[in-house]
Amino acid sequence: MRERNMTTASAAMMDQETCGVSGELRQRVERFLTTRGIRGMEGFRVDVDGGVVVLRGRVASAHDRWLCVSCSSRVAGVLHVIDELEVEDGAAGPRHPK
Repeated sequence: MRERNMTTASAAMMDQETCGVSGELRQRVERFLTTRGIRGMEGFRVDVDGGVVVLRGRVASAHDRWLCVSCSSRVAGVLHVIDELEVEDGAAGPRHPK
């Protein structure tokens, strides 16, 4: 029984550590994107689970979409970028997975 409680406690600690790391990574990605001058950043959000970054929402152009994905993939700690962005001008443009 004690071993089971230790396993549960260890799992809870690991989840908290992962959330902290994911939160830090999300902040680093958001800061990096902000420095790139991407238009319409208020229209999308960055979610992180482990090293996987998910970009969701709307951006102003296909170029801004490409910049978001490309820049996000360059941040240390990012393992993969999932592009769920929509372009406001209606041009779908290609998706550029890492």
